[in-house]
Amino acid sequence: MKSTVKSLFHFVIYDGHRTIGELKHQVSLVGTQRSFSLLCNHGSFKHSAFAAILGDGSVASWGNRSVVSWGDAEWGRDSSSVNRQLKGAQQIQATNHAFAAILADGSVVTWGDGTWGGDSSSVMEQLKGVQQIQATAGAFGAIRNDGFVVSWGDHDWGGNSSSFKQRLKDVLQIQATHNAFAAICSDGSVVCWGNSDGGGDSSSVTEQLKGVQQIQATNCAFAAILRDGSVLSWGNRRGVVTAVPSNVS
Repeated sequence: MKSTVKSLFHFVIYDGHRTIGELKHQVSLVGTQRSFSLLCNHGSFKHSAFAAILGDGSVASWGNRSVVSWGDAEWGRDSSSVNRQLKGAQQIQATNHAFAAILADGSVVTWGDGTWGGDSSSVMEQLKGVQQIQATAGAFGAIRNDGFVVSWGDHDWGGNSSSFKQRLKDVLQIQATHNAFAAICSDGSVVCWGNSDGGGDSSSVTEQLKGVQQIQATNCAFAAILRDGSVLSWGNRRGVVTAVPSNVS
C-alpha cells in the first residue's frame, strides 16, 4: 500500500547575481520500493520549465503537469517509453515495481514492471473516465466515472477482479492493503478481492458488512465504519467486531 506525499516548494529564481523572481511549486511524490515519480503543478506559471541535478549526476527536467521519475530502472524509474503520453497528469499511484498516472482526459498511463502493474494493455480499452486509482504491492484498481472498477497487475495481489464484475458497480471508494482491495458500493455493501490473508476474503463478515460508510486499511487488514457507528474489521484477524458508536462519527 502506497501513499502520495503532497508538498508546496518555494523556489527562488537566481540569475547568478541577484534574485529575479520567486515561485511556489506544488508537487505530488509517490514511490515504489526503489524509485520515485514526481507530479508537478506550477499553478499560474503555465509556461515554466525546470531542471535538477540528481544524486547520481543525471539531470531531470520538467514543466507544468509533467511527471519526472528517478531511482532504480527495474523498479519503475524508466518512464521514457511513455514520456510523450505523460502530459496533464492528475494523480499518480505506485505498486512495488510500477507506476500508474491518471491524465486530464481520464485515461491512464502505466510504466515499470509489467507483471506488477506496469503493463495495462490488457485493460486499456476499459481505462477511460478514470477518477481514482489505488494500489496494492503488485496491482492497481481504478474507479471510473460510471462507478465501474478495473484492475490489473499480479492476480495474487488483486490484479484480477473479473469474478466480481457484476458486483463492482456504482463503486464509491476503493482501499488497498498490501495484497488485497476492498470497494464500497453505493448501496453500502463491500466487495473484496485479492489475497485472503490480506483482507481479500470478507466472507466471514459478509452479513455484517452492510451500510458501510468508510473503509481504511493497514498492511494486511481492513476496517469499515458502519452506518450505526460501529467498526468491523477483517484480514489477518478477520471477524473482529468492535462497537464504538460514541467515538466514531
